[in-house]
Amino acid sequence: FTPYLKWTTSYSFGYSTTRNDYFIPSYRNDGNAYATSSSGSVKRWEIENYIQYLRSFKETHNLSVLFGQGAEYSYIDNLWGEGNYIASNSIQTIQGVVSKNSNASSSIEERARLSWFARLSYDYKDKYLFSANWRMDGSSRFGKNNRYGYFPSGSVAWRLSQEDFLKDVKWLSDMKIRASYGITGNNNIGDYASIGIMENANYVLGTGTGNIVNGAAQKSFSNADLTWEKTRQTDLGFEISVLDSRLSLSLDLYYRKTTDLLMDVDIPTITGFEKAMQNIGKMRNKGLEITLSGTPFRGKDFTWDATGNISVNRNKVLALGPTGDPIFSDGGAGTTHVTMVGQPIGAFYGYKMLGIFKTKEELDSYPHLADTQVGDVMFEDVNGDHKIDADDRTIIGNNMPDFTWGMTHSFTFKNFDASISLQGVVGNEVLHLGRRFYTQGEGNQNQLKEMMGRWQSESNPGNGWIPRANSQPTGQNNAISSRWVEDGSFLRVNNLTVGYTLPEAFTKKCSIQRARVYVSTQNLLTITSYSGYNPETSFKEDNVTAPGTDYGMYPLYRTCTFGINVTF
Repeated sequence: FTPYLKWTTSYSFGYSTTRNDYFIPSYRNDGNAYATSSSGSVKRWEIENYIQYLRSFKETHNLSVLFGQGAEYSYIDNLWGEGNYIASNSIQTIQGVVSKNSNASSSIEERARLSWFARLSYDYKDKYLFSANWRMDGSSRFGKNNRYGYFPSGSVAWRLSQEDFLKDVKWLSDMKIRASYGITGNNNIGDYASIGIMENANYVLGTGTGNIVNGAAQKSFSNADLTWEKTRQTDLGFEISVLDSRLSLSLDLYYRKTTDLLMDVDIPTITGFEKAMQNIGKMRNKGLEITLSGTPFRGKDFTWDATGNISVNRNKVLALGPTGDPIFSDGGAGTTHVTMVGQPIGAFYGYKMLGIFKTKEELDSYPHLADTQVGDVMFEDVNGDHKIDADDRTIIGNNMPDFTWGMTHSFTFKNFDASISLQGVVGNEVLHLGRRFYTQGEGNQNQLKEMMGRWQSESNPGNGWIPRANSQPTGQNNAISSRWVEDGSFLRVNNLTVGYTLPEAFTKKCSIQRARVYVSTQNLLTITSYSGYNPETSFKEDNVTAPGTDYGMYPLYRTCTFGINVTF
């Protein structure tokens, strides 16, 4: 509209369809031809409009004001069917089904979001900086009473290096302190978590054996007040760069408090349901992040650049509903995790293993389950009631690391270049559920070599940690316990790249401006004491209350890439 005022509109639309047909002829399926057919489509559009005002005054004041609106919508539908007893192997779709054993299903999902947002930014001589943001978001995933959330934020910064009292400090390139506060929202739940979903349910009516009557029943609990999960975060930061920017340091401290947690909570089964999605509880995260980067050596032919960072976070659950009852979660093998006040979210939950009963005298002198025998696992009597039962389960570890770190080094020597990227995690634990099968000792599948150290007799008790082999197990030897909790600390070489840029004298002859050949390897090496394939794993990635379980997860693949970059 003017040199200072601009209106921008963007719109995107996507549509995709899929169709899959699958057929097994009768001679490969016990005389009955079998077919499935599925189709689906995804339709999605998104629109965004914003108007922006940009103005500078006297080359010292810079102002930016933005106001906008956005919306998005998705529609997904799927149709699936299967059938046996197909009339002919020549009819290789479900249209050929002539009798029983046919099934079909369909689903439709819709979701939408509507947003309004605004931003004000101002700086004076790039010395004093200020920014304020506000947005309102509405999501169809929430209850009709609370679909909208309001999320303000603001930040200030002071570039000290621009002040007169520091301008003459030759070694100082830049120095800035900053602070920010803001609220963000989370709607990462199912599309219909607030609505009582119906599902197919059959019932028997009539006399005698009765007749099966098809019907429907409510599957999930309805919650019209379900709303946004909100996180309030405060950050304090410091940045400094010295020696002509050859060395830079960044330090951030943060405190993050999350309220109205979106969690699948156990509810009394007298309601007809076992769980319901609710806004329940409060959680705190606090920590620091440090980044150091620089150029240790810079010469005519050789240069070395390096960047390293370390991050520390401490998580704690502050509240869970009006009574503070813990929330139990399934990480893949029943109850494996607990979220309780005063502890990190999703801690491992089970029995504490003290060892094994090596002798009859040890078995008689310590509480145990009724069917426990010599050579079985010894669990700790946590509550001191002189018996072992489900009440002795307790926190046995958690997946939260003490700290994480990363490091990248880049080297150039004449026409050669190389870079290496390292990643490290220290102090995290993994609940290795897969090991319950690899070391069960029941004789129905191959076992790990560590089973050689099992208890075999009172005179040969093994290493004192692995129970006896037994095809009819007793004593709950394979119950969720600290036996399966392992240190998941690791050091990984994420990437190693070596390249060579062809000499300019050669490329000019080929009418090429620049040419570089390289070889790069991803996931080159992982150093860890963890017995599984990958210590950075989680069997239920979509469940934040059940992290860090390994139920036979696949290893990370290693990729080696050879390439050439050519600029004409």
